[in-house]
Amino acid sequence: MRRFVRGIAIAAGVVILTLLCTSVALAQDWPWAQINTDGFGVVQNTEVASLATYGGALYAGAANATAGAEIWRYAGGIWSSVSTGGWGAGPALAVPWAMASYSGSLYVGTNQAQVWAYNGVTWGLSGTLGAANANVTALAAYGGNLYAGTWDATNGAALWRFNGIAWAPVMTGGFVGQGSPVTTTILSALHVHNGLLYIGTGDGPGAAQLWTYDGTTFARWTAGPSQGALASTTCAPTPAAWSSPWTTRFGSWTPWACACSARWTALWPCRKWNRWAGCSSRR
Repeated sequence: MRRFVRGIAIAAGVVILTLLCTSVALAQDWPWAQINTDGFGVVQNTEVASLATYGGALYAGAANATAGAEIWRYAGGIWSSVSTGGWGAGPALAVPWAMASYSGSLYVGTNQAQVWAYNGVTWGLSGTLGAANANVTALAAYGGNLYAGTWDATNGAALWRFNGIAWAPVMTGGFVGQGSPVTTTILSALHVHNGLLYIGTGDGPGAAQLWTYDGTTFARWTAGPSQGALASTTCAPTPAAWSSPWTTRFGSWTPWACACSARWTALWPCRKWNRWAGCSSRR
């Protein structure tokens, strides 16, 4: 079963990850309301693969393996088509994997490592990011640039940066060069939070990882289920003594700390945890 971090969102100041598998049971009692007709009225549209806001309207990307990807706009309570037929390539560009608004245009990542741009009137190819067998699966604007994540099962995932003029790779090879124990082949989610670019990865055991990027350096989050903790390349010694659980407004939680190894282990909570120095204040 393939596992990957598919989405990142912010709620009450907390980063929330959505871990998707190939089979997920969804609750049916949520108060949701469908706002489009199935497939936007096109039976060959089998998935709404991406969403973004641009120019005051909501845009949706529909996957179509028969005729090619379609882009729809929702404004004034009405859906209208703004692109069909996979930008002229038909089923070769079948999935609009990702969308993002950047510098006055809407960008869409698709198959064959392509990114397309829409200025509200016309479409144009913005760039081809790597090998033709790759897909552009995530987009986000950060630090004045547009970032794109790819899905490349052959060479490993890559992160690209667009400065408004040209695309250039920032990371290649699926984070192995940055310390990942496995080659991640998909960058499936990008999101900006608290001055950092968060990157969700996946495709295979051990590949559902979360990384951050500050514009210069990558860091991997390797935390336990109770409390997130940012890994450092040099681990601090494990404090010898710990006290009762630390209760916050989110409830009691257990800090996780790296005991000078590649793995994080649960420790007794302390009152003030510094991820570099250890427990500086115990109850």
